[in-house]
Amino acid sequence: MSGANNIIHLNNQDWLDKISLIALILSVFFLPLNMWLNNLLTLLFIGLQLISFVKTDFKEKQKRLKQNRNLLFIFTLPFTLTVIGTIYSDNLSNAYDDIVRLAPILMLPMLFVLNPDMIRINRNAIGWVLVIGCLLSALLCWANNFYTIYNNNESFMRILKPEYANQGLTKVLDLHASYIAILVNTSLAFIVYHLDSSKLKIKRLWLYIGFGILVLFLFHLLARTAIVTFLLAALVYIIARKKWKILIVLLTGLTVLTVTVQSIDQNYLRDRLINSLNFFQKESQFSKKDDRFNRLKASYEVFLQHPIIGPGTADDDDFRRPIFKRNRDVIAYNQNYNAHNQFFEYLSTYGIVGAIVFIVLFYTIFAKVIRHKNYFYLFIFSAFLLASMTESLLERTLGIVYFGLALSFLIILTTKNGLKSQHYENN
Repeated sequence: MSGANNIIHLNNQDWLDKISLIALILSVFFLPLNMWLNNLLTLLFIGLQLISFVKTDFKEKQKRLKQNRNLLFIFTLPFTLTVIGTIYSDNLSNAYDDIVRLAPILMLPMLFVLNPDMIRINRNAIGWVLVIGCLLSALLCWANNFYTIYNNNESFMRILKPEYANQGLTKVLDLHASYIAILVNTSLAFIVYHLDSSKLKIKRLWLYIGFGILVLFLFHLLARTAIVTFLLAALVYIIARKKWKILIVLLTGLTVLTVTVQSIDQNYLRDRLINSLNFFQKESQFSKKDDRFNRLKASYEVFLQHPIIGPGTADDDDFRRPIFKRNRDVIAYNQNYNAHNQFFEYLSTYGIVGAIVFIVLFYTIFAKVIRHKNYFYLFIFSAFLLASMTESLLERTLGIVYFGLALSFLIILTTKNGLKSQHYENN
């Protein structure tokens, strides 16, 4: 069964697997909504699957781990690197916190390998709950903003002001806008896959409506990297499928958006969507420039001080802050900014070793995806890699859990009865 009619398959599973599967599905649902509930349900899934590992088919599951040990070793390198970095870290308390936060990257790939059939036959259900979670996230954010605007007797046109867009939009969820945008892009890709399915058993109108809502939400989040990723992917898809009418609609929409942003009496939109993406743009009293790329120099200086293995887990901030202070970067210093770039985060924390881990990890990921010609996962990991150029994604719990889940689904590609092509198998 495919599409939205794909139900949760619980037959022929013991009670541990049934409860753990429900916990996993609910954890994905809450990923764009509430990290506390997501963490609780993820922990429940991990705990129950560990009990199941010991309780049922112990030798068979050991065999599966052994068969996938090389890929598991590479996919869990972020966790391993964090543990090793703790050995020579001077900030043990925060280092231990980092180890705990990165546990999903260690546990989820292994647990998916141990029970691939349960995951494989329920992957559509897991995908749909993420879509529903993102839609509910959009509705909650908009409802909160419109209620606030109404309560304050403000014009509804203020919905595009900074207090109601980007971080202001997601403050009701206490989640970072850029991270929610990654989940939205994932949901959009999932919907597109099912729109292309010849066995779709849900009215396409509902998918078009859901797709439209999520696109509006993505642009309102003003997460620039995610928007650029979406537009590039859309362009590639349209050209590859020769959907010229959609191309005209896309170009028309972009033209209208550009003209509106340039003409509207709001510096914020121009700064956010246009000026800050121009590396040659100079800051003035009328226009603000995004300094995140200039701030990479601070992380690079930390790397030069400890080029081989870095200062260790959770120690890079202690070296970066004095550089922010010297450069009179008040915002970065007061808010203790990280590198806002995952590669430079690893480079400044773990030196050349960290850089090698980053390169090996993503080389392996893309080699695996390209080998299996899985275009859905190609988009997912391309979007994550692009986002990691402007965010230190593995420094936040949402980014860690998302990446752990993505790696876990990818590893199913290599297991028996796993996903073998760009098309999901029908159940």
